[in-house]
Amino acid sequence: MTVEEQDEFFKPVPASEMFSRKTAHPLSTQLMKEDFFWDPGDVSAPFGSDDGADANYNFRQWRKTHPSGDVIEYLKHRLKYHRIDFEKWHAKADSVDDTGFNFNQFYPTATANRVILACVFGQLALEGKIDDRLIDYGLLAIRLERQKDSLKKWRAPGERDKQLTKMKDVLMKVREMQAVRTPES
Repeated sequence: MTVEEQDEFFKPVPASEMFSRKTAHPLSTQLMKEDFFWDPGDVSAPFGSDDGADANYNFRQWRKTHPSGDVIEYLKHRLKYHRIDFEKWHAKADSVDDTGFNFNQFYPTATANRVILACVFGQLALEGKIDDRLIDYGLLAIRLERQKDSLKKWRAPGERDKQLTKMKDVLMKVREMQAVRTPES
């Protein structure tokens, strides 16, 4: 990692750039009712881990210069920043059942999941919508996070599982709402 990359990697997110119920899109505050969604100190929250906070902050900056840009391209770029190949993550996520977890892949998988969930809920908090493909990736990340071996890494696995269930419920609700707004022809 170059010095410039290190400076960017370790740059703290300004407090004024963190999402809160006051600054978020109204739909996100209706759907993300639980406090953990908005807690910047909760590492299990979408914006709480360093990876999540950074991915979210950088998404907001990127959106300023790419207002109609493809969020999946941003996501791939952000994962590449962490030296994670999106296609490999996606292939792994699609092929893993609820019990199969490769411990040697924990770091890249966990980091990818945090970044993806930050982007998913970041788009909701910023724009009041989520790209349909991003919902799919969010659901895959949640599925990976809910695997037994992944949950065991948390201090309170039961609480983490409840949070993941609430995240999944929000994504399913957004999917349902968006399907009603834009019916297929």
